[in-house]
Amino acid sequence: MGEKIWKGLTAFILWTSFSFGAHYYARTAILRYVNSETGQNHVSRVTQAAVVMVTMCQMAIGSLMLNVVLKLPRAMRSWCGLDVYSVDTSKSNGKSKDSAAMVSIGQKVTLTCSHVMATLCTNASFLFTAPSITFMVKSFEPLTTALLSCLMTGSKIETHIIISLPIVTAGCIGFTTTTDLEMATSSSHFGIALAFLSNVLLGLRNIALKQQTDKADTRLRCLASMSLNSAVFLGMGLVIHLIRSTYLLKMMMSVNGAQLIILSSCFHVIYTFISTCIVLRYISVVGHALANLMKRILVALAFFVIVHQTSSTTVTSWISLCVIIIGLVIYILPGFTNRKLCENQQHLWLTLVLTLTVVAMTTIYIPAPPTKGNPQDVESHSDHHDPYQNMTDNDRNLLTVNLFENPNKANWLSENLHKQEDVVNEAIRVQNMIFSNVIQPHHKKAVLVNVFEWVNKGDQFITIGERTILQRYNLSIVYYCFYPGDKCDFSKIPRTKDTILFIQGAGYIGHPAHLPVVRKAVHEFQNNRVIMFPTSVCHPIHPCVNISQFAKIYGIHKDCHIMLRDKPSYEMAKHYFKKNRNYLVPDSAFAVGNIRLNLLPVYDIVWIKRNDWEANKADPLPEFPPGITIQVTDWIGDWMKQSGKDFFESHQLHAFSGVLFLARARVIITDRLHAHLISTLLGKPNVVINSRTKKQSNYYMTWERKLTNSYLANTQSEALRKALILLRKHKQTQ
Repeated sequence: MGEKIWKGLTAFILWTSFSFGAHYYARTAILRYVNSETGQNHVSRVTQAAVVMVTMCQMAIGSLMLNVVLKLPRAMRSWCGLDVYSVDTSKSNGKSKDSAAMVSIGQKVTLTCSHVMATLCTNASFLFTAPSITFMVKSFEPLTTALLSCLMTGSKIETHIIISLPIVTAGCIGFTTTTDLEMATSSSHFGIALAFLSNVLLGLRNIALKQQTDKADTRLRCLASMSLNSAVFLGMGLVIHLIRSTYLLKMMMSVNGAQLIILSSCFHVIYTFISTCIVLRYISVVGHALANLMKRILVALAFFVIVHQTSSTTVTSWISLCVIIIGLVIYILPGFTNRKLCENQQHLWLTLVLTLTVVAMTTIYIPAPPTKGNPQDVESHSDHHDPYQNMTDNDRNLLTVNLFENPNKANWLSENLHKQEDVVNEAIRVQNMIFSNVIQPHHKKAVLVNVFEWVNKGDQFITIGERTILQRYNLSIVYYCFYPGDKCDFSKIPRTKDTILFIQGAGYIGHPAHLPVVRKAVHEFQNNRVIMFPTSVCHPIHPCVNISQFAKIYGIHKDCHIMLRDKPSYEMAKHYFKKNRNYLVPDSAFAVGNIRLNLLPVYDIVWIKRNDWEANKADPLPEFPPGITIQVTDWIGDWMKQSGKDFFESHQLHAFSGVLFLARARVIITDRLHAHLISTLLGKPNVVINSRTKKQSNYYMTWERKLTNSYLANTQSEALRKALILLRKHKQTQ
């Protein structure tokens, strides 16, 4: 008895662990494909293809592994503890029966359709709602199965089901609506609906499986058969989907997600095998229902704790969780009844109807997944406008280029876009493709150094963008320190493999002021990945004469990734940083996304004018025409200055005070790069003036050269002349 309990507990732990691993890696793989694209139409098509491909691989690898298990010698199966699927020894005319062959056509169709569609629904639901919410909805699958069984047999629904159903439903509604209020959108509702539909389909699969003999080898052969059929069915659909679009085929091949898909597939078949063939050997039927309930709740909590997908929890969330558990306990207490199940054709037709429903939902309407990783209170989003819809096939093929392997092509699309919001969306696509390859799934922690405390709103906004990127990939900041780095203390930070050292992107590579903190940080984290957020190279303009020293520091590190935000800096980095990986990536500020503020303009022109070593002080201000309201100033540190509960909240408040400062203008003139970038995020007409380092023209010509609402100028007189043109256009559209 003690050995049986020990084996049952071991089976339950493995069951839960492999279930979490299967869904975690599936979700990560799908999101990697989705993050490689922006634009509503393309997100939907890549989403469908990614979900189908992941599910197909789960089915195919599952069928392969199950057939391998069936071929193992009896001694090996017994040695592995898998003797539960012993060969059916019943004889007929002296020959062994192949029990799997006794399955009818109707049962095969039911098993295949319900199994593949349930897995599709589960995988797709991860795109539209938090995985913890998905598993809370899926936690009452046993109740759904029992209810279906009663309805399909025409038998009376028992009292404990009538009592538990509204309790569990109320608990799920309470949990899903209070755990993450920010995700209360049509997309999240769609994800919850998919999770519930998965419950119904799995219930039909379980009913069909229970009609087979209780022998585990029959069940195993059924699983192998329906997995193979499902893989063939999905493969045909995927091929048709990809043939319709050449660029989509190239996109699916360009994203590095094979390892994640294989891991998910292996975990998926193992946990399915444990559930259907092993757990019932050591756990009673009633105990299996309770174990299934606890397994799903534990997986939901694991997602909740590890992935941090939901942003807030309340007392109501935990009360709702308790309500779900109470309702399910009420359901399992009386045990199960051994009624004869309905005829094959009844659940066959119900399965086919639900299958057609899933197909209709995925082909007619799939909402865009909710935007992830945006910590700002100001509304920030990508418009529904698709910047790629009018492209030629040749230009559209540029979307399939793997920018991680071909970083020199990162700006090929952006430099031909005309609208500000399109440039921002394309910048996010490029960032996602690069960062999704540089930041691996096992990375969980971030150390951020060289953060700026001063009043420069641009540098503060860079930090907001960098935090957005870190949040997008579920990295938590475990330590940060400020420029110039003399007070950085890394002694108490564990050097675990899941930690990445990030260096703030503001400033320049080559400037001597940044040399001490870079030297110290890179030396302290020799065995960790180092990522330099997008920055510029200012060599050889004085005082930027130390680029060779930076090259020496970065060159001795074996895993250093340097991101450059303009093409001249990227070309120079390739020359000096030959031992490192260099990427062409838009500025981190663009990670925030397009910002929309309904703020009435106060000035015709706000001119943000720098007064530091980068300013061209030999270029005087021009004379302003009458009748034009203009404010000329640098960033004002005390303007709307408000402190928060911690540094990052205060930092965010100060950065967005700069956003409001610029939003008061109809047109913006500036020689500060990030005043220009924030103006672009706001959709404001603007003119950017070159400074001594040429970083403004370098960035503009790399990513924005064809913008119709933003101009580049080399002198202040030219800037005013172009700003007046933009002002006239603006007033004509009012």
